[in-house]
Amino acid sequence: MARPLDQFAAPGRYVQRAPRFDSNYRIGVSGARGDCNRLNGRLNPVVAATLNLTLGAISRPFAYRKGTVDEAVVAQALKVGAFDVERLRRGGELVALYERMVASGRPPLVVDTAANIGAAAVFFTYKFPNARIIALEPDSAKFELLIANTAGLPVQCIQATVASEGAVDRAAPRVAVGDIYDRSPDTQPFILKFDIEADDLFALNTEWLQRTPALIASLSDYLVPGTAASRRFIKYTTGWDRDLIYAEDNLFSLRRTPMRAAA
Repeated sequence: MARPLDQFAAPGRYVQRAPRFDSNYRIGVSGARGDCNRLNGRLNPVVAATLNLTLGAISRPFAYRKGTVDEAVVAQALKVGAFDVERLRRGGELVALYERMVASGRPPLVVDTAANIGAAAVFFTYKFPNARIIALEPDSAKFELLIANTAGLPVQCIQATVASEGAVDRAAPRVAVGDIYDRSPDTQPFILKFDIEADDLFALNTEWLQRTPALIASLSDYLVPGTAASRRFIKYTTGWDRDLIYAEDNLFSLRRTPMRAAA
């Protein structure tokens, strides 16, 4: 069986322009699929739809499933800009670090361990056009859309879940963050995005934490009350010298030590 990281595809070409989200994204249903989605307690047909992302003079299609959580995912990443680190008070520092990494010849690495259908990955490619993006998504239906929505962009997609240690002897392969970093020696860790419920991410090896200048954690305690979903993340990040900033249902963890690019 192939190792999960050996499944990475080569990045494609891309346009160096900042995206503008088309607020009419709910229009443009392109067809229906046979499966169903349970929404508000009812089973509803899942309808395939397409929105247009305006990138300067170029429009790029983005596929999603109408009437599902996909709509909220797209709005959060591409309309609200929930993962935009530049809007933080230390955003200028992060942008300067990105530019130094690019100038060093070892590009910044952005890892999206909860890629879903690719909305955040697309946002990162246009926000940081010279970065290398790695997107992980274990769900087959979401992964299919992730591949389609990032086609032609410098995004390497892998169908796997993130964990503290890698494994291939499971239906859904696990990939460790440290392994991703070690197998990308020509890059420098820059941003890591993950869902807070990825509890196994902090079970064992956490040395990658301090190697990552910016962590973006999607909080979910309000969705699963009584589970203390954020407990392990808070435990380990408070042990490091990092700033914690809450914005748009996300927790940004920024390394406080001087942010320097590798020589």
